[in-house]
Amino acid sequence: MLAPRDGGIYIDATFGAGGYSRAILAIAGTQVIGIDRDRSAVTGGFDLVDQADGRLTLVEDRFSNLADICAAQGAPAARRRSIKSPTASARVRRSRAS
Repeated sequence: MLAPRDGGIYIDATFGAGGYSRAILAIAGTQVIGIDRDRSAVTGGFDLVDQADGRLTLVEDRFSNLADICAAQGAPAARRRSIKSPTASARVRRSRAS
Protein backbone atom coordinates (compact mmCIF):
# COMPACT_ATOMS: atom_id res chain seq x y z
CA MET A 1 0.00 0.00 0.00
CA LEU A 2 1.29 3.42 -0.96
CA ALA A 3 1.28 5.74 2.08
CA PRO A 4 3.57 8.72 1.41
CA ARG A 5 4.29 11.11 4.27
CA ASP A 6 4.78 14.87 4.24
CA GLY A 7 8.49 15.63 3.96
CA GLY A 8 9.41 12.22 2.52
CA ILE A 9 11.67 11.67 -0.47
CA TYR A 10 10.45 8.84 -2.69
CA ILE A 11 11.93 6.95 -5.62
CA ASP A 12 9.65 5.91 -8.48
CA ALA A 13 12.03 3.41 -10.06
CA THR A 14 9.84 2.80 -13.11
CA PHE A 15 8.35 6.22 -13.78
CA GLY A 16 6.45 5.19 -16.93
CA ALA A 17 3.40 7.45 -17.24
CA GLY A 18 3.97 8.88 -13.76
CA GLY A 19 0.98 7.36 -11.96
CA TYR A 20 2.80 6.51 -8.73
CA SER A 21 4.71 9.80 -8.80
CA ARG A 22 1.48 11.72 -9.26
CA ALA A 23 -0.09 9.92 -6.27
CA ILE A 24 2.96 10.62 -4.08
CA LEU A 25 3.08 14.28 -5.12
CA ALA A 26 -0.57 14.68 -4.10
CA ILE A 27 0.75 14.67 -0.52
CA ALA A 28 2.10 18.11 0.42
CA GLY A 29 5.81 18.30 1.05
CA THR A 30 6.78 15.07 -0.67
CA GLN A 31 9.58 14.87 -3.21
CA VAL A 32 10.00 12.27 -5.93
CA ILE A 33 12.96 11.13 -7.97
CA GLY A 34 11.47 9.37 -10.99
CA ILE A 35 13.70 6.93 -12.85
CA ASP A 36 13.01 5.29 -16.19
CA ARG A 37 15.21 3.84 -18.88
CA ASP A 38 12.79 4.92 -21.59
CA ARG A 39 13.61 8.41 -22.83
CA SER A 40 10.03 8.90 -24.05
CA ALA A 41 8.70 8.16 -20.55
CA VAL A 42 11.06 10.75 -19.11
CA THR A 43 10.23 13.41 -21.69
CA GLY A 44 6.53 12.55 -21.35
CA GLY A 45 6.82 13.46 -17.67
CA PHE A 46 8.08 17.01 -18.22
CA ASP A 47 4.58 18.48 -17.77
CA LEU A 48 4.32 16.77 -14.39
CA VAL A 49 7.75 18.19 -13.48
CA ASP A 50 6.42 21.67 -14.22
CA GLN A 51 3.26 21.04 -12.17
CA ALA A 52 5.22 19.66 -9.21
CA ASP A 53 6.86 22.99 -8.31
CA GLY A 54 10.36 21.58 -7.93
CA ARG A 55 9.33 18.42 -6.07
CA LEU A 56 9.89 16.03 -9.01
CA THR A 57 13.17 15.21 -10.69
CA LEU A 58 13.25 12.78 -13.60
CA VAL A 59 16.33 10.73 -14.42
CA GLU A 60 16.87 8.45 -17.40
CA ASP A 61 19.14 5.76 -16.02
CA ARG A 62 19.46 2.17 -14.83
CA PHE A 63 17.86 1.07 -11.59
CA SER A 64 21.17 -0.61 -10.77
CA ASN A 65 22.62 2.92 -10.43
CA LEU A 66 20.15 3.86 -7.70
CA ALA A 67 22.81 4.78 -5.11
CA ASP A 68 24.57 7.08 -7.60
CA ILE A 69 21.27 8.64 -8.68
CA CYS A 70 20.30 9.35 -5.07
CA ALA A 71 23.73 10.83 -4.32
CA ALA A 72 23.57 13.06 -7.41
CA GLN A 73 20.16 14.35 -6.27
CA GLY A 74 21.30 14.91 -2.67
CA ALA A 75 18.95 12.21 -1.39
CA PRO A 76 19.93 9.67 1.25
CA ALA A 77 20.52 6.12 0.03
CA ALA A 78 17.20 4.48 -0.63
CA ARG A 79 15.74 1.86 1.64
CA ARG A 80 14.50 -0.91 -0.58
CA ARG A 81 10.74 -1.06 -0.61
CA SER A 82 9.57 -1.95 -4.06
CA ILE A 83 6.21 -0.96 -5.47
CA LYS A 84 7.13 -1.58 -9.10
CA SER A 85 9.80 -3.59 -10.83
CA PRO A 86 13.17 -1.99 -11.74
CA THR A 87 14.16 -0.56 -15.13
CA ALA A 88 17.28 0.83 -16.90
CA SER A 89 19.73 3.51 -19.55
CA ALA A 90 21.67 6.79 -20.21
CA ARG A 91 21.07 9.95 -18.17
CA VAL A 92 18.70 12.80 -18.90
CA ARG A 93 17.66 15.01 -16.02
CA ARG A 94 15.01 17.64 -15.82
CA SER A 95 13.85 19.45 -12.76
CA ARG A 96 11.89 22.67 -12.46
CA ALA A 97 15.18 24.61 -12.49
CA SER A 98 16.00 23.24 -15.98
